[in-house]
Amino acid sequence: MALSQLARDQMLSYAFTTTALTRPTTWFAALHSGFPGDLGSTISNELSGNNYARQALVSGNALTLSSHQITNAGSVSWTNSSANTWSAATWWSICDAVSAGNVWASGELSQGGQSYFLVSARPLNPGSGYAVNDTVTLTSGGGAVVTVDEVQTVNGTAGVISKVKVTNHGSIASPPANPCATTSSGSGTGCTLMGDWLLEPTSFTLNAGDTISIATSALLVALT
Repeated sequence: MALSQLARDQMLSYAFTTTALTRPTTWFAALHSGFPGDLGSTISNELSGNNYARQALVSGNALTLSSHQITNAGSVSWTNSSANTWSAATWWSICDAVSAGNVWASGELSQGGQSYFLVSARPLNPGSGYAVNDTVTLTSGGGAVVTVDEVQTVNGTAGVISKVKVTNHGSIASPPANPCATTSSGSGTGCTLMGDWLLEPTSFTLNAGDTISIATSALLVALT
């Protein structure tokens, strides 16, 4: 969450001068494909076209103050009612008009929890009995799979893995501890892998008929 420069200026002016605070009768939530900008008076990256529209924050999803924070009292939803795909949304903002106007606050969208994906893996214990193109699934790896790329015979032991490649990156709330146990599509056994995981970027692309909802209290604005 971040207050725009316009919002900060309005609050400081109201607190320390005789200037009245100018605010709208209705606030609106908007979606953006990137950072909406810090100025507030200039709005960047807002979605447009294909029946996209800002959503009024009134009645059941109005903004409320509690525990020194402003949040939305109910969920806020957009449905793509067009036949086209909307741009991927990555940010939300709170605006003072149904169109144009100013941004007062903004924040990044999230899925209510982070996800990691496997970007690379290497054998710690290469096991034995594997063949090129065997698929090897990481136990507790969120569906992450590697394919055996190279095998060797070492001291008379055949099918020792020397190289793998990631063929399914998986998705998991937190990376499993290294080394990762595995299961194989072939007859190989004993391989454990050291995995490298990255946090997934969050973006939401709405195809025709799709809906995105920002949960209750997810539009959070606080002074820190």
